[in-house]
Amino acid sequence: MGTRIQIRRDTYANWTANNPIPADGELCWEVDGKKLKVGDGIAGYNSLTYFGGSGGSGESNTISVTGDGNGIIYKEKVGVDLVLKSIKAGAGITITNNTDDITISSGAGASTTDDVFEVKNAVDNTKVMEFDISGVTTATTRTITMADFDLTLGVSNGDNTFTQITTPSNPSAGSNKLYFKSDDLLYQLDSAGNETLVGGSSNKNVVTKVAGYTATTDDDVILCNGTFTVDLFASSGNSGKELVIKNIGTGTITIDANSTETIDGDLTQVITVQYDSVKIICDGSNWYII
Repeated sequence: MGTRIQIRRDTYANWTANNPIPADGELCWEVDGKKLKVGDGIAGYNSLTYFGGSGGSGESNTISVTGDGNGIIYKEKVGVDLVLKSIKAGAGITITNNTDDITISSGAGASTTDDVFEVKNAVDNTKVMEFDISGVTTATTRTITMADFDLTLGVSNGDNTFTQITTPSNPSAGSNKLYFKSDDLLYQLDSAGNETLVGGSSNKNVVTKVAGYTATTDDDVILCNGTFTVDLFASSGNSGKELVIKNIGTGTITIDANSTETIDGDLTQVITVQYDSVKIICDGSNWYII
């Protein structure tokens, strides 16, 4: 009687599920796909290549996801499709699948307007920052450039507008605040209390006075006609504020710093010549002629 030799055999599903390590030279037959692998004593079954090429129907990719919200990415390899990563639908994202591709689109809760896009909190997608670009014309690019520091955007009125703030509190160290003042201009405040105009109109607020006057933080230029005193507001909280005081008449104009504050070290400065002017800047404690 002749000798019958049978090689190790199983279905594709069993081979791949068990993923054994065949011995060196051991033959492994897929009975449903009619394909053969040869062991090397090291690699598992799934890592071995098919003997003699791609083989029959067992190597075709029959996996198809049809709308369960999950997708699969495969690495192409002759004889077997290796799953690399799965794509899962998350907050605000849905995944539509078919045989050949995966389409990712905005899901429930995201804006459906072409001119609006949203940034959502990764944990709580009810926290949304929305950007409306409907005012940007075709083929125009507008850029928001962020400096390397934390930024607090003013205070909301509840109607999606910013309230005007006369004297905002200083932000924490390393942070900045943006806010509108009563002059409808946009300002930036750093943690040291330094205020800088960063947006809006660059027009100066000019006032003309003929008698004693106390300057306000809204003033930029004070034109004086007569003989009288211009009292300055307190320096505290007004670092970076500049004032121009000009004598347009023939009288004498006295500029008096608040309380014990000084202007270039003196309590007062005097303008006696017509059309002369003094430009001063505040450092938050005193004033200096510039």
